[in-house]
Amino acid sequence: MGKHGKPLTRSKYPTLHRPDHPLAWKDGRVRAHRAILFDKIGHDPQPCHWCGTTVTWGGDPELVADHVDGDTWNNNPDNLVPACQPCNLNRALKARTHCKWGHEWTPENTYWRKKKGTDRRTRMCRACNRERGRRKRVAAPEQRGRESVAPPRLNLNPIGLTLGGLREWLANADHIDDSTPVYVAFNEEPR
Repeated sequence: MGKHGKPLTRSKYPTLHRPDHPLAWKDGRVRAHRAILFDKIGHDPQPCHWCGTTVTWGGDPELVADHVDGDTWNNNPDNLVPACQPCNLNRALKARTHCKWGHEWTPENTYWRKKKGTDRRTRMCRACNRERGRRKRVAAPEQRGRESVAPPRLNLNPIGLTLGGLREWLANADHIDDSTPVYVAFNEEPR
């Protein structure tokens, strides 16, 4: 188990425990690829491997350790190069050939949407957008053109009835008709 009782998961980037390293976090860990590239090139400003912009550790623009082959677990020093954030991000985006739902990024299936409040744009999948619209139309055809209104919920089990007791109570309830949606949440069965 990890910190605060949460299960440990495999990170996209492995870390090393090196509290004396200049790039280490407060808890003494440092991303392995950053430590290895730092040990290889030192603290001096470096040109971005892709565009030539001068980058520095913790500077503006900040130096990013870029994996040439795209494998974040391959931390061979020959696979790591200094890069600027835009080049690192653009290389990662260009390497993706499909959206997260498996649709291919083609010119016909791709459009760019401007992010609110910024001058940045994000790549959007037309097939996913069509599917989202289809699901919305099927889910609530009577509400098309109006605000979505959730059906009223009736809390029917505040006293912890068992399933049999709840069925009996529902059969005798005269204030519930067949068109009222009924939601029931059960805790553990009483012992």
